[in-house]
Amino acid sequence: MGSIPDREFDRFMGLGECAFRPKGSRLLEPGVRCDRLFFFDTGIARSFYLREGKDVTVSFTRPGEFVTSMASFITGEPSYEGLEIIADAQVWCVCREALMGLVQQDLFWAEVYRRALEEYYVRVEEAFIFSKFKSARERYEELIRTGPEIIQSASIGHIASYLGISLETLSRIRGSR
Repeated sequence: MGSIPDREFDRFMGLGECAFRPKGSRLLEPGVRCDRLFFFDTGIARSFYLREGKDVTVSFTRPGEFVTSMASFITGEPSYEGLEIIADAQVWCVCREALMGLVQQDLFWAEVYRRALEEYYVRVEEAFIFSKFKSARERYEELIRTGPEIIQSASIGHIASYLGISLETLSRIRGSR
């Protein structure tokens, strides 16, 4: 999104609050309306949903990144996904109402919000390509290259789920490296 001037960033951060969240805690449960945007100063989280009684990891959030259940945040409908801390985190959050107030009254923040939505769309499209057009080995190698902290923090089950492969397949890939 480019750099945000310190004064504007401080204004934005003043809308929310920061708190420590231990590993295993949940920022959002599936089926609950998400009206918060989270920013990770430290730590790692995973986004997941439940499908036929199984927990499926769909993404990871690292320090310096924002996360929310975008569909729920925008529509106000209950979220299909949950957000779980997988490495102790210092997390800042702002409610949707405060953020939308800022976006509606300030063209600078309206532009930042528009660019953030564009970046989110690009990430979703890249994730689709990642999951559909790359082999299991290619997906694992890319995760090692782009997210070594995820490899260190996430359980092997969460990694396999994120990659869309079984634990056995992940073990074979890891064993052949």
